[in-house]
Amino acid sequence: MKEGDVISVTVNERFAYYGRVDRVRPGNDGQVRVDFLALVVPYQPMAWLLDEQYAHEGVPFVMHGLVTRIDVLPTMVFDDEDRDEDVPTGVVFDFMQRRKAQIENNPLYPLSRRKEDD
Repeated sequence: MKEGDVISVTVNERFAYYGRVDRVRPGNDGQVRVDFLALVVPYQPMAWLLDEQYAHEGVPFVMHGLVTRIDVLPTMVFDDEDRDEDVPTGVVFDFMQRRKAQIENNPLYPLSRRKEDD
């Protein structure tokens, strides 16, 4: 686990939340302090002091009586060469216009709910 990693926190074999590792630094007596931002609403900065053996990916540990595990999510790195030149980037579209087209082209949508623009 290193700075910038996105992690998944699992508690009692159930997904709990995602987080972003901000800092990993040594603590006292073979411990590691992990500062991370829990990606919940509202976001919450957290700091855990873990034994070094538990700071590695996928090794379960017990915290407050709950079996907890941290997994690092894989990073996706794209080269400019891998990018498809035909795919437009940064396209903005109007959601209401898209919804109107869906309604107009859907024969199952009740006629009484369709709105005509004259």
